[in-house]
Amino acid sequence: MMKPFLSLLLNPYLISFVTPLITSLILLSPAHALEKDKESLIEIQSDSAEFNEAKGTALYQGDVELRQGTLLIQSEALTIYNSEKGVSKVLAEGTPAHYQQLVDTDKPPVKAKANRIIYFPQNERIALEGSARLQQGENIFEGEHIHYDLQKHILNAKGRLKNETGKEGHSTTSGRVKMVIPPTRQ
Repeated sequence: MMKPFLSLLLNPYLISFVTPLITSLILLSPAHALEKDKESLIEIQSDSAEFNEAKGTALYQGDVELRQGTLLIQSEALTIYNSEKGVSKVLAEGTPAHYQQLVDTDKPPVKAKANRIIYFPQNERIALEGSARLQQGENIFEGEHIHYDLQKHILNAKGRLKNETGKEGHSTTSGRVKMVIPPTRQ
């Protein structure tokens, strides 16, 4: 039972799709964006903003939109956490929060959505939580929780856990992880 699963995970096409897709989700990271993105201004618009220097946080609320070149993050709330080493965490929350960025001019933009998109730049981890979905062109990866360690190249995706329920107390997803890979076009 485990061998077919391992062969699927080690499939070169799957690896060549998932690794660049997840890697491209590094929010605000100039190393993985188009060259013009990292040279672009960061513009954040929201209904309100609160800066707490003592806590090292910036909180934007209400129809938040962050743009930097081709990077676009839309959420109901966006919090940026700073430490002595710089930005320690970026949290975008919404129903859902959206991320989009063109990482290669020869490919469609990478799109992600989840109730919470969390990026930890200091240890290069990203988490999509709550109805998570990654897409680039026709390639789609879905799960309730998608976590990726960018340094170790470890992807962890989970479907809805048995004790997680929707508003009415009923499961709102199949509880499984889903990947859609279109046929190779020649």
